[in-house]
Amino acid sequence: MSPGYDRADQDDFRRTITGRCLACHTAYAAPGQGSNLTTSEPLFGDRIPEGIDCQRCHKPGRAHVEAAGSGQARKEAIRGSIMNPATLTRDRQLEVCMQCHLETTHFALPSEILRYPQQPFSYGPGESLRESILFFDYAPDTGHGDTFDIVNAAYRMRKSACFRSSRMTCTTCHDAHSVPRSEDAVAHYTSSVICPSGEPRMSCMP
Repeated sequence: MSPGYDRADQDDFRRTITGRCLACHTAYAAPGQGSNLTTSEPLFGDRIPEGIDCQRCHKPGRAHVEAAGSGQARKEAIRGSIMNPATLTRDRQLEVCMQCHLETTHFALPSEILRYPQQPFSYGPGESLRESILFFDYAPDTGHGDTFDIVNAAYRMRKSACFRSSRMTCTTCHDAHSVPRSEDAVAHYTSSVICPSGEPRMSCMP
């Protein structure tokens, strides 16, 4: 289901890797790495971050690391030196996840463009995502509103009865710091949607 690998004429490993690819598949790349246009040649330095790190959800963390490593800062100062997405409004919390976990119904034409003069890593958690990226969708009632696309979980969650009847966010069920597997996954996700009383959690969430 990887974009570009789901059709007969896919590009295999000849596909160009741009800055928009890196923006969802790795941590903040160094300035000059990647590119803004999908038709541009990729630009990479000697080192590329190996995967997603804390800063993609918490904003740059140098001050936080320095405070924690000083041995002198109080706990409140350490916590206050990094952004906690839990303190954001519901919409801003969702957009922290949606910066990568969103695919519109208009995937092929394209689904999005960066607003000028934004770059692939311009968006920062806590900001309005629409100020960085312009998303495209088919018009309502054109037969594309209920398709299953690669990364459109954000749309499907918003349609759910749980979402419409509560204040849930992505992290109601998904812990960004831990991914349970096997039987642990069953127990975790069951407890996420079922209240201790046995009722659906949406009925007891504020």
